[in-house]
Amino acid sequence: MQRFGTSSIGTYEIGRAVLQVDWEAAIDLILTERETIRSDSLEARKIWSQTKNAGEALKLMPRRCVAECSILRTLAKGGHTAWTTAFQSIPRNLRLIYLHAYQSLVWNRVVSERLRVYGMKPVKGDLVLITSQEQAEQDADPFDPEAPEFSTNIQPMKEVTRARPLSEEELHSYTIYDVVLPLPGFDIIYPDNEIRDAYVEIMKKDELDPFSMRRPIKECSLMGSYRNIVTRAFHVDWDILRYNDTEKQLVPTDADILENRKPDGIVEDGQFMAVKVQLALAQSQYATMALREILKHDTSSMSQSLLTAGSEDQAEKQKRKREMVEAT
Repeated sequence: MQRFGTSSIGTYEIGRAVLQVDWEAAIDLILTERETIRSDSLEARKIWSQTKNAGEALKLMPRRCVAECSILRTLAKGGHTAWTTAFQSIPRNLRLIYLHAYQSLVWNRVVSERLRVYGMKPVKGDLVLITSQEQAEQDADPFDPEAPEFSTNIQPMKEVTRARPLSEEELHSYTIYDVVLPLPGFDIIYPDNEIRDAYVEIMKKDELDPFSMRRPIKECSLMGSYRNIVTRAFHVDWDILRYNDTEKQLVPTDADILENRKPDGIVEDGQFMAVKVQLALAQSQYATMALREILKHDTSSMSQSLLTAGSEDQAEKQKRKREMVEAT
């Protein structure tokens, strides 16, 4: 599963507005006040929300807010309705994050629907990646006796991942670990079963069409890609640690490893217990999501902070209890 930010306005909402070619809405979502945003930018966001005065808001916007500062700077120079130019002033990697977040949201929802409808087995019409040999055969051009012996305009080939639907006859040769689903785009194919309709229904609610993913601005025209719907972690290892102090480290930092320092929080007979998990995942897979599936518990930073606060409160109660026992 793909992870998302925990702000009161999701990154995918901005991406959705961009795909709807509603630049003003996208800009407003980036600049608006948010419940979970750091307090040092709230005043600048409030000025924008109330006055739409980009120059005044820019004066108070912290420099670390790169996207917000880029937008406000452009609007202050080019006029408060230069929405497209303002969005394009954001560094490219940040602009793409918004778009990819919406793609991933759709993918997450479609995967849930695929597993609900068909379960943990391949079915006819599911997609699998094409092997190198299959790709070579598919891309091979028929021999043309009239073609010149060589071309002076040869372009380097770009490696592109392709997929194909499974037939009924070959289902026995594949497992759920081979099945992929596409992120919506113009250069992918969709499953040849009812999951194709899931893309349509999910995106229709956002007034978008999975079969129309090209946009006037090139980088907003999403090609799409494929991801496995179920995968295995590898190099998995775990260990039980005990500790007393919730403020001390249990896992060494990179600096600790370089200087051969051990964490100072581990206590052999400590009153609290922790599990240290190590694992490796493929690209576009996240340890937080893997742990969420194992623990069936929210792994967002806010949820984890509340759990830590609860542990600290418990530790303080235990400390007072020991002090009372020692005093008697």
